Amino acid sequence: MTPKPKTKHPELPPRMVKRQWKTRKGVSVAYYYEHPRDEDGKRVLESLGTDFAKAKQKWGEIEGVKVDKYSGDTLGAIYHKYMKWAENKTLSGLSPRTIKDRKNYWTHLEPVFAHLHIDAF
Repeated sequence: MTPKPKTKHPELPPRMVKRQWKTRKGVSVAYYYEHPRDEDGKRVLESLGTDFAKAKQKWGEIEGVKVDKYSGDTLGAIYHKYMKWAENKTLSGLSPRTIKDRKNYWTHLEPVFAHLHIDAF
C-alpha cells in the first residue's frame, strides 16, 4: 500500500518526517522515518538524524532504494565549516558584527539551500 501524498514538506521522500523547533540559537531540525502503524494503530518513528543528506541516505537503506552516496559537500556543511573558521578570530580576522550578520543571513537561507549539493549551483 502506498502512502498518501504529502501536504506538509512535499520535498521529502515518502515516509520521511521533518520536525522543527525553536531554540535560543535558531531553529533545530530532525528527520525521522515513519514506519507503518503497528497493531495498536501507533506510529513508530525512527530517528534519521539532523543532517538532511545523511538522513536521506539512512532512509534509502530502510526503504531499499538506491540513494546517491553522501558527501559533505552540501551548502549547509560548507557553511558550518566556514563558521567554525570565522569564529576563530585569530585565523579569520572577522569582527563580531560580521559574524553576527552572517549568522542572521543564514537563518533565512538555510531552509531553502542547506540540503543542496554544491554542484547544484
